[in-house]
Amino acid sequence: MGQPQSESDFHRLETACALMETDPQRGLLDLEDLAEAGSLLAMVHLGWALENGTGANVDSKAAEVWLRRAYERGSDVASYYLGHVYLRRHDHSRAKEVFAGGVSMNYPPSMYCLGEMYLHGTGISKQPDKALAIFEKASSMGHVFAKRKLAGLLMSGRFGIFNIARGVALWAGALKDGVLVVIREGADSDRLRA
Repeated sequence: MGQPQSESDFHRLETACALMETDPQRGLLDLEDLAEAGSLLAMVHLGWALENGTGANVDSKAAEVWLRRAYERGSDVASYYLGHVYLRRHDHSRAKEVFAGGVSMNYPPSMYCLGEMYLHGTGISKQPDKALAIFEKASSMGHVFAKRKLAGLLMSGRFGIFNIARGVALWAGALKDGVLVVIREGADSDRLRA
């Protein structure tokens, strides 16, 4: 779930996250302690675990509280997860607001999600040009799926015949980047978060 922005006890956070695999109830308690102490990443991990029922029953209200707390304290990662909570609830206006907050924090996974909302008209009017601009920005920051989406849009010809060749080059670049990111950063890299 990304690197710490300013985590005072990162080792303890890593341990709590590892416990979520082997002893989810204990891991959840440790995450809660860290979150109560102000760890933004612990708030995000805790919120997402509660949203998905990892280590406890699903508790969407508590999940929202933790994710919103992290988001309001400036966690770019929280913008992505909180936005997805709202998408699951079909609360598109809040999802758009939170993803837009992630865009203002220059967080490419949130950019990608907002671009998808504009592209498909998910709870908002379709705005392909706006989606294209967002995918351009996220792509320029190394987000592999934004680059792939941008490539597909350009190859479609909807944005001019002269952009088709650029789309083909971007598509090949996205494929190469995806492989390299998995090798160098792992499959859970923010650059692959969609």
